[in-house]
Amino acid sequence: MRHLRQEVTMDSFGPLYLLFLLGIVLAGHCTQARNLKITRERRSAPYQVQVSTGVQEGAGTDANVYLTVYGTKGETMEKKLINTFENNFEKGKVDNFQLNLMDVGEIKKIKIRHDNFGFMPEWNLDGVFIIGLATAHAAQQPCF
Repeated sequence: MRHLRQEVTMDSFGPLYLLFLLGIVLAGHCTQARNLKITRERRSAPYQVQVSTGVQEGAGTDANVYLTVYGTKGETMEKKLINTFENNFEKGKVDNFQLNLMDVGEIKKIKIRHDNFGFMPEWNLDGVFIIGLATAHAAQQPCF
């Protein structure tokens, strides 16, 4: 029995295939450049965030809490709310956070969530108050 062995070289693909590969590489670079330009156009802005936890028994949480802000100029990336050396989100507590986020313009809505991490991760969120310090746009979200 004879086995045929065929070697594949770049000549086998031909010049059109090479142009196709070059097009894919260039398209990827253009997309990255366009995304970088959009990111540069949206500058960051300081925000003050106040998160109130309810007063019921077991209202606090040790889970990781995340915030996303939506506005007239777009939305921020999800940001973990953390104050080093503080026990955040405990019963009856108001936690303050200074965040640098993308400027979203006038605040339209927010999303706050936690990841169910830790022992008894349930959380009774009482409300969120956020203000864009550079623009003085504010939003208050009571929780029901």
